Amino acid sequence: MSVLGFATYLGSLKTNNKTLKTFSVKSNPLYMDFLSGLTIMAYLIWFWDVFTDPELLIKVIVGLSMNVRQEIATIPGLTTLTQLGVVYVILFSCYKWVWKKELKYRYTLYLYIIILLAMARTVAWSERLATIELIFPIAIIYLFNYISNNKYYRLILLTGPYLGIFIALGFFGIFELFRSWGKQQALSDSVVSFMVDRFGNYYYSAMNNGAGLLSEFTWSNFKFEFTFNWIYSIPGIGPFISNLFLPRNDSEVFLNYYADNEFTTFSAIFPVFYDFGLFGGLIYAAIFGIIVGYCYKKFQEGTGLGLLIYPILFTSLAEILRILYFGESRIIPIFIFLLIGYKVIQIHDNQIVEN
Repeated sequence: MSVLGFATYLGSLKTNNKTLKTFSVKSNPLYMDFLSGLTIMAYLIWFWDVFTDPELLIKVIVGLSMNVRQEIATIPGLTTLTQLGVVYVILFSCYKWVWKKELKYRYTLYLYIIILLAMARTVAWSERLATIELIFPIAIIYLFNYISNNKYYRLILLTGPYLGIFIALGFFGIFELFRSWGKQQALSDSVVSFMVDRFGNYYYSAMNNGAGLLSEFTWSNFKFEFTFNWIYSIPGIGPFISNLFLPRNDSEVFLNYYADNEFTTFSAIFPVFYDFGLFGGLIYAAIFGIIVGYCYKKFQEGTGLGLLIYPILFTSLAEILRILYFGESRIIPIFIFLLIGYKVIQIHDNQIVEN
């Protein structure tokens, strides 16, 4: 963590040159129609049985079922398109609050629909990350561009992280009520204690799982089970690659023997060292930190590809104690379509450098 923090600081350092930076963007956001269309279509196809049979969702809400994973299944490649909703909210937020462009009402409507669909996914599929990765980009882009000019900026900056803990607790707790309260209420003194316990369980069990993995298995085997998990999840060729390089999944073996099948994450810290070893893990942390710092600098300036990528990096840092976000297959379509969007929208940096 120290290496990551120091590398992030180095990556965020500014050059000595005085630079006046402005930017120009293509004013017609038709790419957002494309993104929203694919996202909504993918959700409708994936959760069609839930939408046509609301009783499935009602059972989850009232606690009769934990999720609908037994009733519906993912469709490789197609359901991945739901991740384009993350790209949409980043571009929407940049258009509205960074580039100050007027958007037609339909784009706001798309935003609401995508968020509602993600929230339904969070409840029905027991996947809070689906909502988190939409809310975080909207929040940090909005707050940075509005609070930075607020006279209470420093006070908000100091209290914000602590306030965020209570917001995260409330978010996790509310969705956990749908998922587990019906079965766990007899074991809890109150709803509040239940929410606090469940919130803590997700984080310290992830850290415990990660530490246990390192203690029970040989690490630095260079099979990259966690950091390149997305490769093993590629539709079509993923199973072939997995059989070739990863015939035994150590994480599944560990969970079956030592852990709770409800808490299946390993944090983002220990898996890196499991895949790369001690020295390799430190190098990984340093490189990742420099990238985070550089993108944060671009985010502050409101320019460059870093402006679009930093909200994703922020999500990965916020969830670092729970999951290795950048090892998940869900991140690949986000990056691909952010890169396409960067080219399509034609974000140009205009720099006047004074030595």
